[in-house]
Amino acid sequence: MGTAPLPGTCEDRSTVSRTATAVRVVALAAVVVAGAGWVVTDRSVTLRIDGVTRTVHTHAPDVQGMLRTAGIEVGDHDVLTPSPDTSLSRGAEVVLDRGRQLTLTLDGKMRREWVTARTVQDALQDLGLDRGRLRLSASRRARLPLTGMAVKVNTEKSVTLVADKKRDSVTTYAATVEELLAERDVTLGEKDLTEPARDASVVHGGTVTVRRITVKTATEKVDVPAPVTKKADGDLMLDQKKVLDDGRGGRVERTVEYLYSDGLLAKTNILSTKTIVAPKPKVVVAGTRPYPADDTGLNWAGLAKCESGGRPNAVSSGGTYHGLYQFNVDMWHRMGGIGLPSDATPREQTYRAIKLYKAAGRDQWPHCGVNL
Repeated sequence: MGTAPLPGTCEDRSTVSRTATAVRVVALAAVVVAGAGWVVTDRSVTLRIDGVTRTVHTHAPDVQGMLRTAGIEVGDHDVLTPSPDTSLSRGAEVVLDRGRQLTLTLDGKMRREWVTARTVQDALQDLGLDRGRLRLSASRRARLPLTGMAVKVNTEKSVTLVADKKRDSVTTYAATVEELLAERDVTLGEKDLTEPARDASVVHGGTVTVRRITVKTATEKVDVPAPVTKKADGDLMLDQKKVLDDGRGGRVERTVEYLYSDGLLAKTNILSTKTIVAPKPKVVVAGTRPYPADDTGLNWAGLAKCESGGRPNAVSSGGTYHGLYQFNVDMWHRMGGIGLPSDATPREQTYRAIKLYKAAGRDQWPHCGVNL
């Protein structure tokens, strides 16, 4: 049997030393293994934010993780390339362009745009507004802050200005008609008008017209016609009208405002009216009785063509015979007509002709009756 070393002896100290050394070796091996794993997952990535480039070391597997560990948030209007779920490899490049709100007033009309451009010039180019000559409220080289910026943009326009009997072709950056007139030293009177309106936009190739308005007021006495009162009469045929009372015109005094545009009368406004002589109404009775159907089966159109050429208002050279069927006035009244046959409607003239035919036959038209 062996004998255990005595405590405190040289042999005991040697055993302890070997044990400690073994522990240190194991610990060092663990550190080396862990370090090797750390080195394997470390990635060197190029991150460019708004054109500024830096190198980022990360162990995150994708773009989103890398940005999160770097404390970088991506806004709704930012543009990130590649997408957040893209896997990262050594040497990858990630580009983040921050969104900026541009409050743009273009030729007087305001709108808001989100852009990732970093200068006014780049923003105009991105929005397709860099063509043509522009007048800006800020330098093209001005940088757009992340907090946003307001820029006023006026485009160059060629327009025709018509004012004070002159017609000029002008080049302007004015946004509205009012701005154009101020630019050209055209002063408007209280009642002067413009076409288009003063607050309208100036359009390239358009025309702006100034109309000088002059107002004159006068007091006049004028005659006024009698008003017409209409009544219905069931004993009269449709289309028949009869005047029961001719009435009488009146006379009024009125105050009138005359508006002249560039010296020409454009509008008349009646400001007030005072009656001097009151008019008396004219009373007209209109028939409501419907016409019966034609039960003769005769060719009334043929008769009318022969008698008058088919013209309801025809009057013979001597003034004796009227209308489609050349009634004389006495016969017309005997058949129930009112006034002159040539003033009646074709429907009524035919109705009266049918009545005459039924009373006296076709001999009432000795030359044209054969056409019936």
